[in-house]
Amino acid sequence: MEDFSTFILGETGTGKGTAAAAIGRSGYIPFDEKTGSFAESFTSKFISINLSQFPESIIESELFGHKKGAFTGAVEEHQGIFARCRPHGAIFLDEIGEISIPVQIKLLKALQERTFQVVGGHQNIRFHGRVIAATNRPLDELRKQENIHDDFFYRLCSDVILVPTLRQQIKEEADTLKTLMGHTLGQITETPTPDLQRSILAVLERSSQATIPSREIFENWNRPYAVSSSQTVTVEMYVIHLQV
Repeated sequence: MEDFSTFILGETGTGKGTAAAAIGRSGYIPFDEKTGSFAESFTSKFISINLSQFPESIIESELFGHKKGAFTGAVEEHQGIFARCRPHGAIFLDEIGEISIPVQIKLLKALQERTFQVVGGHQNIRFHGRVIAATNRPLDELRKQENIHDDFFYRLCSDVILVPTLRQQIKEEADTLKTLMGHTLGQITETPTPDLQRSILAVLERSSQATIPSREIFENWNRPYAVSSSQTVTVEMYVIHLQV
């Protein structure tokens, strides 16, 4: 499956990182009968990087690594995410739409030829892992503005997954909000709260909460418990935060 790339699309807060982690950690790992263990650790086979947090000048180094002295400030060697990826692992390139065309072309080479070179090096290094990428920007917008190289785009599109927003999920399945709220409140309070769940659900159904990212909804649900000195949460506390 190493030649099989996955492109995850969706708005901010829809859970693209969670989807990528589930895909990356579910890949095949051979079992060694001699040692009685798997060849790789399931916990270390998935590595992620958010490309939007790095300036353009060091993105290539974060991806492929660099040699000592390759550029000003390179005081020691650095392993990029491609070098750290395990043979049966996967790497997640988040916010792929934020990188420049020149970096996309170098990524395209790594995907096509399954080799890469560190910055300041000349040796081709073999890459065996799987690549998962994601963006919160509409593909039509990226391509219209020529922010994504066509060949790179088609190489990523072996498999395209669109993560729906919470409002889309609720529209398709009415019980989605109730299920999500019950799970989240259970994590926060650590005790069954059926009355509180029913009361908050009634507030949510009258509010616009289903129109904002689910990540933000979670923070709204978590905040009253976090600020409560008695650690007792009431529906009135949620009403205040949900109306902010």
